[in-house]
Amino acid sequence: MANINFFSKVTVGERGEMQFQPGNSTAGDSVELRFEMNTLVVLSTSPHPLDPNPVYAPKALATYRVAFRSAGRGRLLPQFPPENRRGFYNTEILFR
Repeated sequence: MANINFFSKVTVGERGEMQFQPGNSTAGDSVELRFEMNTLVVLSTSPHPLDPNPVYAPKALATYRVAFRSAGRGRLLPQFPPENRRGFYNTEILFR
């Protein structure tokens, strides 16, 4: 399964070389995730493999969970852009 790195940034040069960009995020940055179906989330605070810092120093992590009601079948909220509505629709037909 592919992973998602929310707080590190790696850029790719014209010849395909990858470069770690330090300082992309700061303490207190956050990400909010919404799941319309059962989802397993595994979190890690390990430093990015391309981080040139010689000290291995995983950071602290805080999480919280909020339960909410699903938008309901066929009730795609109009304030979401088309990409989000397609995602809700695809989840709906997959998770019936």
